[in-house]
Amino acid sequence: DNNKLIKLTEAEINEVLQIFAPRELEIAYLLTIGFSQYQIADILQIGRGTIAKVISDQICPKLGIIGSS
Repeated sequence: DNNKLIKLTEAEINEVLQIFAPRELEIAYLLTIGFSQYQIADILQIGRGTIAKVISDQICPKLGIIGSS
């Protein structure tokens, strides 16, 4: 069921906070709640290309997602 909540331990939360930079967490959060790259760029006041680059070059590799665009 896709509606189940994932419960993380405090140690797991701390691990995530060490792996991802604050901006990466902002972008990942906004993606998970349904914002598009264009909307995220507008919210964070940065270019859409920057959002795409952070996703493909920083976030996806840290999540083990290879070949993303």
